[in-house]
Amino acid sequence: MEGSDVVEPVGYFVTALLYASGVCFAVVPRKWALPFRSPGKYLLMFTELPFHLLLFLFLSTFLAVIEGDLNSVLGPVSLVIMAASAAAVLWGISKSLKTASILRHAFDEHLEGWRRTGAQAGIRHSFSVRAFLGPFRIWRGVKRTRNIAYADKGSRNRMDLYRHKRCPDRAPVLIHLHGGGFVSGKKSTQSLPMIQHFVKRGWVCISANYRLLPNAEFPEPLIDVKKLIAWVRMHAGTYNIDPDKIFLAGNSAGGHLATMAALTVNDPVYQPGFEEADTTIAAAISFYGYYGRMEMKKELSSPLNHDAKDAPPFFLVHGDRDTYVSQKGAKRLSQHIAGSSVHPVVYVELPGAEHNFDLFHSIRAESISRGAAVFAEWVINR
Repeated sequence: MEGSDVVEPVGYFVTALLYASGVCFAVVPRKWALPFRSPGKYLLMFTELPFHLLLFLFLSTFLAVIEGDLNSVLGPVSLVIMAASAAAVLWGISKSLKTASILRHAFDEHLEGWRRTGAQAGIRHSFSVRAFLGPFRIWRGVKRTRNIAYADKGSRNRMDLYRHKRCPDRAPVLIHLHGGGFVSGKKSTQSLPMIQHFVKRGWVCISANYRLLPNAEFPEPLIDVKKLIAWVRMHAGTYNIDPDKIFLAGNSAGGHLATMAALTVNDPVYQPGFEEADTTIAAAISFYGYYGRMEMKKELSSPLNHDAKDAPPFFLVHGDRDTYVSQKGAKRLSQHIAGSSVHPVVYVELPGAEHNFDLFHSIRAESISRGAAVFAEWVINR
């Protein structure tokens, strides 16, 4: 019995320390967290699934109370650690709730007349049911067509197409490119909150694979994206898509490719064998993108090395606590494009956001999904 009395309080203390360590990574400045390269999905539990963590805290403390663990020397210390961690999680929730106001401010600055359309009602912060469900995906009234081939490179040239049963005729289309550092990742696993939101609003959405390193080399992944755009335009009638309303989105490495495709429209260098195909897009959307070079010897693999005078409208989003890709690249890119493009460039920096902040349904992901839809529909209706 004496041994049991010692082990149980230590167990709660260890739990409190583990909880606190994750919270610390989520709230400390990026320059302090970066050397540790905090594990992304583990950290996302503290930044994008705060309600689940608070529930875990409550249940752990409740069990400690009924088992008498708080009566030991470590009990009060553990309780203080848990309380401080809970306060930090609540602070993180407050940061997430600022996303809507940050978006409204950015749109006021860059999207003339966007409020006159009534779109501001779509950007709000709330404790939605989806934010509580977090990683759980709910598809209602959505038809998903899997593994459509858009080119001839096997599984890496496949896409999934989503449309709602009430999808209108000649619907706009959002093409999404996954992240993964150009070496991993696959379609229909990332940015699903945004895809679901667009589908709900009557858009056709496409999530696509592309060739990965080291089996492919630059510019082959970009060529795949170009082929995908050309394929969508060619088959617009089949899938009831408006070929003049093609939007390209991506996250992380996918954001890089979306940006590159937007800055190299109809460039024959990146369209070998289909040089005459129209690869124009209406706008580009990029979340926590990497905008450097894909390979050290390939200068032109960075969007910063391409002329932006013909760039379409851009919506760039990055977290200020991203421990994988610094927001400095996104700032440089927004300045590079805005310096020569006649179209708006909306850059939004999210306080408290890590890489992959839109992996789950969360307060932040829900707000950004609405913001992306408002941006896209402003582009269509301007």
